[in-house]
Amino acid sequence: MGRAAWLHHLSTRSALRTTALHAAGQAAARVRGMARHVGGMRTSLLDATYGLDLALPGTAGFGRLVAWYAPARREGMLELRLF
Repeated sequence: MGRAAWLHHLSTRSALRTTALHAAGQAAARVRGMARHVGGMRTSLLDATYGLDLALPGTAGFGRLVAWYAPARREGMLELRLF
């Protein structure tokens, strides 16, 4: 079975001004401020890890080959598990 895990960072270009959100009678301004804040959000990939877990044929499930690799860290591991 193959697996993958990704770690993302969420950032925004427009800061949310909380003082403007609490102003009375400014519902339209509050909605515009929230829309600008949420609309400016972008994600960026921080880290990705890919893995593989295989049962070895002929071992009736007692032997497994497990491997993973993280390209950003240039790091990985391969192991043979015997149960």
